[in-house]
Amino acid sequence: MNRLIAFCLEDVGLQENHNIPGLNIYSRDPIKGINFFKRQTPITITAYCTAASLCLYTLFTRGSRIYKSSLTEWMCLVLASMSASTMTFIKLGLYLMLSGINMNENVHQIKLNFKKRLRSNLYGKNIKYTVSTNIFHDLLLIFSLVKVLYSAIFGSFTDTGSLFLLIATAILSFRQRMLQRQFNTTFTALSTATMNPYSMEVEIYKKPEQDSNESINKEENQKMSDREIQNNETPLNREANSQEENHEHQNDTGRIESGEVSHTSPNQTECVICMTDYEEGDRLLIFGCTYRHKFHEDCLSKWLTSKETCPLCKQHV
Repeated sequence: MNRLIAFCLEDVGLQENHNIPGLNIYSRDPIKGINFFKRQTPITITAYCTAASLCLYTLFTRGSRIYKSSLTEWMCLVLASMSASTMTFIKLGLYLMLSGINMNENVHQIKLNFKKRLRSNLYGKNIKYTVSTNIFHDLLLIFSLVKVLYSAIFGSFTDTGSLFLLIATAILSFRQRMLQRQFNTTFTALSTATMNPYSMEVEIYKKPEQDSNESINKEENQKMSDREIQNNETPLNREANSQEENHEHQNDTGRIESGEVSHTSPNQTECVICMTDYEEGDRLLIFGCTYRHKFHEDCLSKWLTSKETCPLCKQHV
């Protein structure tokens, strides 16, 4: 059981954040995304469970007779029951995983926890199997519908295997289309912003490779050198240096207020719009300002729907 849980929660999307389906939409409003999952997933579980129960009931009560009359129909019932049962457990695991997120934390932490679960192995399997099973169930729906119509028109309708298969696949097909409609309705406001409306330069964020021990040693050496310089200074030199530092600080402040210098260091590690640290694989837009400030693609695109200035230096696009 522990191995199964570890496999489901294994992080498999660190290098491909921008390729995870729904990540950009959910990340813009993580609370709404989590509530959407919690509200819609139980309904989806019920639909899959109902379809699996119908197929299993048909196999247990009429399986031998269906097997003798039509091997294809019997195989369709078996495969439909297996796929619906598998998706029931996957959706249940996804619901339990997302229910473990503490909604009482701050939005930043909720967003990080939500993104971590969207990068998990379980969510990846959910996306993969959902797409394939939806196609498979649509094909079964067409097959069972044709079989029922053919039996009703050209023969005596005595076998209910195709009818149960038709009902089961119709439930799943209807649920999938309703889920897509609910998703579009819920996140329409978040998806209306055009991505990168000014065709800015796109960059895939990569964490800087830096030896932590080396950086610590540099900081310690810098502190030691500062102490030595401070101990060797005379009171007269200290006063002169203090006046020079104050003068430089006033000049820097004036340059910042006038927009001559950047408000942050060139190596940004955080998006100032959503106040979230950049992660490996995030899509960033480089604003066309003098200082080439960087922001999340979805964050800056949403920002540009109401303003046309850089969030940091206020230069116009």
